[in-house]
Amino acid sequence: MKRTLLAMLLVLTLTIGAGVVWGRHLIAARELGGSATDSRMTTDGRVATGDGRLSVDLPADWAQQPCPPVPPTCLHLAPPAAGPLDRITVLVFRPEADADPVEYYLDIPPGTPNQPSLQWLTVDGMQSVRSDPDWSPGPRQTGPGAAPVIMVAGRIPGGKEIFMVYCGYEHRRTEIRAGCDLVTGSLRVKR
Repeated sequence: MKRTLLAMLLVLTLTIGAGVVWGRHLIAARELGGSATDSRMTTDGRVATGDGRLSVDLPADWAQQPCPPVPPTCLHLAPPAAGPLDRITVLVFRPEADADPVEYYLDIPPGTPNQPSLQWLTVDGMQSVRSDPDWSPGPRQTGPGAAPVIMVAGRIPGGKEIFMVYCGYEHRRTEIRAGCDLVTGSLRVKR
């Protein structure tokens, strides 16, 4: 019972934390200037950030959208007729402090018991962790503006930067989940 309660508390904390992390990094990054409106198609048909650090396969019929005012290492993707919370955002950021919630995710050792909402995986050769609310036995956040969020994050070798794939869905669950798998599996990070 105690383990189940702890697992549910961790899942709830991670789910809420993902939204807080995302908002916090967008606000902090805004000070650095730049915009993802310079994102571009590569010669091999992939979508890349303006600075060329990130590239992904764009799901069929999806569109690139401008990122909020953040550094150029950001991609904002959405399916047709998406709601305001139906988006995939891919970005690189440098944590502001060791207490960054994303650092917490990345410091959980692979295979830690009682972590049903976490999966450890390799993305473009980098050790990463995926948090998925569908794998959680705990309560879901509900109400206006609350949407399930899948978050994949990993440390980029050779520095303190972290990449993040943030997949939020409200009305387009099937498309966002499939798009999240495609984007995560096709992500390339220039080191």
